[in-house]
Amino acid sequence: MYGEVKITEWSESVGWEHVLLFIAVIGSGLSVLMLLIVRDGPTGHQSNKHPLPEFFRNVLKVLMAPEVWLIGLVGACLYTSLSVFGELWGKTYLEQAHHLTKVEAAKTVSAVFLGWAVGAPVAGYLSDRSGRRLLPLVVGAILSLICISLVLYWPGLSYVSLNVLLFLYGVFSATEIIVFIMAKECSGAQLSGTVFAATNMIVTLGGVIFQPLVGKLLDTFGDSGIVGGEHIYTVVDYQVALSILPISLLMVTILAFFIKEQPAH
Repeated sequence: MYGEVKITEWSESVGWEHVLLFIAVIGSGLSVLMLLIVRDGPTGHQSNKHPLPEFFRNVLKVLMAPEVWLIGLVGACLYTSLSVFGELWGKTYLEQAHHLTKVEAAKTVSAVFLGWAVGAPVAGYLSDRSGRRLLPLVVGAILSLICISLVLYWPGLSYVSLNVLLFLYGVFSATEIIVFIMAKECSGAQLSGTVFAATNMIVTLGGVIFQPLVGKLLDTFGDSGIVGGEHIYTVVDYQVALSILPISLLMVTILAFFIKEQPAH
């Protein structure tokens, strides 16, 4: 969240090559420290080991459960707030559509990540407190849909309004965190880590699909010109391509009808 803003500022002042070199040096130093300091476990710690056949049976059980895939797809649709907007296309869109500087756009996009940091624990708490899983997901999707639609299709929003809307977009889409415990409850698998990993794989696959899909839509439907060897897209081009965001949130409300609510423990 903070790093994107500082990296943008440094890139403008010293150039992206120096920034990448600095990151590589810091990363190498941290890797060395991890090798020297981090240990597998404290002395005398008893780890729970499972025979390989049992492990693979649990993995197969998770991957063969249709509801796990449905729940993972719901998570992938909510996660587009980060995978599509926060991590890739949001900054460029804000610069083009709302005429923000690179630094302003980076700061505004970081509001989505801040919203996630606030919304995820709140969503988990409310879900456990109410004993409901699907309801927070659907409500979060609808409120996220309203926020991102205003950002995409309402012209002339102020800088403060953009930050507030994107913060709320992050808060409401952070209900995605509930899909992990939902997958655990519906699969009945004994290994929580296996369920969480499989669900996370499905959620991550959403980013693999949706990120390039936005680019493909820009290339296919965008009436772009080429300036300095780079494609320049209009605001309407971005609005059409980024319609993936509200559509994915609408999908959450549809998919919810096909997921059976499990009693929360």
